[in-house]
Order: sequence, then structure tokens, then C-alpha cells
Amino acid sequence: MTSPIRRHLSYANVVATMALVFAMSGSALAAKHYLITSTSQISPKVLKKLVGKTGAAGARGASGAQGSAGAQGPAGPAGAAGATGALSAAEAATLKEILPYIKFVSSGIGGKATIQFSGANVQILSGTGDESLVNGTGNLVVGYDEAGKQTGSNNIVMGGGSEPQNYTSFASIIGGDDNTSTNAFTVVFGGANRVSEVGGTVTGGEYNSAEAENSESKTEVYASVSGGRKNTATQEDASVSGGLENTATGFDASVGGGEKNQASGERASVSGGFSGVAGGEWDSVSGGYENKAAGKDASISGGFHGEASGSNGSSVSGGFKNKAAEAYAWVGGGYENLASGKYAGVFAGKEENAATEFGALP
Repeated sequence: MTSPIRRHLSYANVVATMALVFAMSGSALAAKHYLITSTSQISPKVLKKLVGKTGAAGARGASGAQGSAGAQGPAGPAGAAGATGALSAAEAATLKEILPYIKFVSSGIGGKATIQFSGANVQILSGTGDESLVNGTGNLVVGYDEAGKQTGSNNIVMGGGSEPQNYTSFASIIGGDDNTSTNAFTVVFGGANRVSEVGGTVTGGEYNSAEAENSESKTEVYASVSGGRKNTATQEDASVSGGLENTATGFDASVGGGEKNQASGERASVSGGFSGVAGGEWDSVSGGYENKAAGKDASISGGFHGEASGSNGSSVSGGFKNKAAEAYAWVGGGYENLASGKYAGVFAGKEENAATEFGALP
């Protein structure tokens, strides 16, 4: 009986087996002479194990040629302001001279920071070289002064309030609210007061005025109103002390108070009362209602609708509608009495008339 191995042996099988043996032997021989030309021919795992330590750095190579200039970049943001430059030698010397006269007190007047000037004068100038040449500068302004007609120079201005102070000339003092100075050497205080006379003053009240007949006049007038409301002084050295709607329009004339009184004569005066008039030179009305002194040196002390119209020294002391109509005539009181003779007098009574010289009634 033939074995299984024998049944499968044939010439072809034997030849194939021998060829395989020779092929394997040839591969081993070829491996001894195989040339590697690329790391891709080596397994990555093997290649990893073949990497050695890093060698020493080689010598620096020569610098390459300079490249061409690049395009200009965008502008950068503005830089911070630079420090103030140092003072010149002359400026430093001037400052050194000034500083000894200036002192800062952190808790000075009213406990507030205070700058003191000591041992020196403080002078404010307009720069024109002449105080009468105004240019709107050289003024000392204290407070928040609202914009108004402010073309004057070398003035002291205080306040302002809800309305501006106005000053168009020089060498004046203005304080309060809504006041106006249009001439030199004036003083204006209070509210809504006005001075247009050279040297005129209004020192209080409201809507008062020391007004020149010619607002452009440069003559020194020095009229004054001390207070009250709507009072006016318009002549040289005329004055109104107070009251309401009083006027002093004569040279050196004065009104002390009251309402709607008028001193229009030279050196005439009305002390008080209502609607009194002192219209002649040296005339006076002391009080009362609608009394009128119209002669030279005439006077009315009081009463109602009295009149002293004699040429010299006539007088009415009181009463109702009494008149002294001749020089040195006098009516003391009563009702509608008249002294029409020179040196005549009526003491009292009703509708008496002392018509003869030196006549006396009753």
C-alpha cells in the first residue's frame, strides 16, 4: 500500500520545493550587500533608535545682505504733553525777588486757604500809561461779575448778582447789583443805581442816581444820594439823604428825606415832608405837605400848602394855606392868612392880611 506522502510527491512538487529553498538562501545573501539611500527605507521604529546626541554648534555663518526698506507704518497716537521748560536766568531772578513777599497759609481767613502779600504794594494797571485812557483792563473784580458794558479801567468792582455791573470810565468803586458808573471818580453801591457825574456817589438804596445834566461833562460835580428809592441829585455838591422820589437840582442843594420833595434853589434844602419845594437861594422847607419856599432866604417849618415868596427872609411856621409874600414877612399859623407887607406878621386866625409895613395881626 502506498503512503500518503508518496502519493503527493511528483516531479513538479520536488522542483518547486527546491526552487523555494534556493530563493530563501539568495535573499539572505542579498541582504549582506543591500544599499540604503533614504531614511524612508528604514522602519520609523528603527530610525528612532538610530538618532544620536546633538552635536556641538557650528561656526556662525556670514551675515546676509541687508533687505530692502519696508513700507511706512501708520502714525502712532499723540504723546503726552512735555514738561514745562525751565525758567530763564532772568525769570528765576525775578521770581526769587517776589517770593519773599508772598505767603501761603493753608488755614487762613475763615479757616480757608489764603495767599498773603506782606511788605509790598499790589498795583493793577491797564497798560495804557494813563489811567484816563480806558481799555477794559486794570480792574479789580471781586465775585462772579456777569457780562455787561464793562469798558472802563482801573476800577474796583464787587458783586454783580443776577444783573451785571456796568463801568465805562476809570477810578471808580462799584458794589452791589445792576449798578452803572459812566464817569470818573464815582462810588456806586446798592441796587440798580446810576452815577454819571464826575465824582458823584450813590451809596445805597435802589434806582437812585447822581446824574450830570451833560453826561459827557468832565467837570467835577460830586453830587450824592445816600439811600432811599428813586432819588436824584443832579448839580454840583447837591445831595439827597433818603426818602422816595426826591430831587436836589440846585447847586449845593439838599433833601433830607420825605417823598417827592425838591430842592431846586442854590443851597436850598428840604428836610422832609411831602412834595415840598425850596426853589430860591438859601430857601428851606422843614416838613409838612406841599409847602413852597420861593423867595430868597425864605422858609416854611410845616403845615399844609404854605408859601413863603417874599424877596428876602419871608417865613411861614405852619397852618393851612398861609402865605408870607413880602420881604421879612411872617405867618405863624392859622387858616389862609397872608402877610403881604414888609416886616408884617400874622400870628394866627383865619383869613387875616397884614398888608402894611410892620403890620401885625391879630
